[in-house]
Amino acid sequence: MKLPDHPLEPEISPIARDEFAIICQSNLLSYVAGFVDVLGFVALFGLFTNHVTGNIVMIGGLLTTHADGLIPKLLAIPVFVMCVALCRLVVLYYQRRGQQCWRLLFCTQMLFLLLFMVIGLSALPITDPDAPMAILAGMMGVAAMSIQNAQARLINPGQVPTTIMTGNITQAVIDMVDILSRDVTHRDTALKRLKIIGPAIFAFMAGVVTGAYAFLYVSFYALVVPLVLLAGLVLHASLRRA
Repeated sequence: MKLPDHPLEPEISPIARDEFAIICQSNLLSYVAGFVDVLGFVALFGLFTNHVTGNIVMIGGLLTTHADGLIPKLLAIPVFVMCVALCRLVVLYYQRRGQQCWRLLFCTQMLFLLLFMVIGLSALPITDPDAPMAILAGMMGVAAMSIQNAQARLINPGQVPTTIMTGNITQAVIDMVDILSRDVTHRDTALKRLKIIGPAIFAFMAGVVTGAYAFLYVSFYALVVPLVLLAGLVLHASLRRA
């Protein structure tokens, strides 16, 4: 098949076409990310579902302490990489046909979160982080959040990162300094950016706190919360597009 002569344009989901919608989406996805990440960390002995960095650090620590839980951290890296690569291939496939796939990515993320919940419940009580069912549950969580990482770059490029807050907090500090400075140009740009980044940081923190307590009281059933939020996001975006 002949590829188009012009470069493929990044897909923009219907919900991210105005500033208010971008803020709402960033807050919701940041909350989901914090919620799922802390749940995986608490339930699966320090497994980070959102990002690779934390698992690499955990691998180093486990190698020196010889503690259990090394296998899922090792597996999380290739699972994350493969899922992001597959997301890229899917987006390219749809873009070359002039079609959108934002709904497909969100629904696939929801499917993996559902599997994370179901398999996690079937694995209870989890006393060994290297048990096959515990590892399988963790990989479902990693797959789900790798899709959220990918869609931020492939579907809505320029969107506030929702899964890792280090960069957001760094940018927020820089923006606050610029706002307090006398440079009008930098101040206006920083203020506009901080209006999006700031709430996303607090939404992530709220997700972490509520996710930890939710798992404490209802175990993996807590994943119903991010599932409902993502379903609402997809429904809202579909109605906006219609």
